[in-house]
Amino acid sequence: MTYESFINAPVHPSWAPFLENKENDEMLAQIKAEIEKAPYYPASQNVMRFLSCDLNAAKYVILGMEPYPSFYINEAGKEIPVATGRSFEVANVSDWRQKYKQSSLRNILKTLYYDKTGKIVALEQIRDEIRSGNFGIAQPHEWFDRVEAQGVIFLNAVLTVKPDQVDSHRKYWDKYMDRLMVYIIQTNSNIKFFLWGDKARSRVAGIVPDDRCIISCHPRLPQFVSQNCFAKAADIAWV
Repeated sequence: MTYESFINAPVHPSWAPFLENKENDEMLAQIKAEIEKAPYYPASQNVMRFLSCDLNAAKYVILGMEPYPSFYINEAGKEIPVATGRSFEVANVSDWRQKYKQSSLRNILKTLYYDKTGKIVALEQIRDEIRSGNFGIAQPHEWFDRVEAQGVIFLNAVLTVKPDQVDSHRKYWDKYMDRLMVYIIQTNSNIKFFLWGDKARSRVAGIVPDDRCIISCHPRLPQFVSQNCFAKAADIAWV
């Protein structure tokens, strides 16, 4: 099956009917042939990392639009884009206290604090409380791991992208991801989708029923914090 080159972890059996569908497999082969003509991220083994999740046990999908880029400097001094493959995770942010430009991740942290304490405060106060131990939260990558282990799938609507070219691979993935999201909804009758912003809502229109959507504005906007979407999923230990 074509998907095997896209993941370096075990594939959970709950995805087997979708992956073994001949049309889906042929579609994925066509996507690979197109995107591999030029550099892209994330690395191939992270493109479909969500396949390691147990779909039958999943409770929520947090839907992003495409992988979040971050950069590291190689030995030649060149910036190389990297991404983890999980929606809203930033590959080179390993500590909440470090400085990073992604406003969405900053507001996600503020919302987690608000959900835990009932207070909306400045980011630097949260960082001080993390530093002092007054606000206990796992560091970013571990936080994504822990939340994922509780049944949250961090899924992007487009699984790959060219460096510095937003929306460059959407045309390749749209049909395949439509089929994937239909499969998710039909396989797990209880799963709900977090839809952050108008683009996420429009992306699943006609696919995900309204009663299975948890809607808020995009996390790059400050009002995302006060909307506190995490409070609508109390069965997850967010912090």
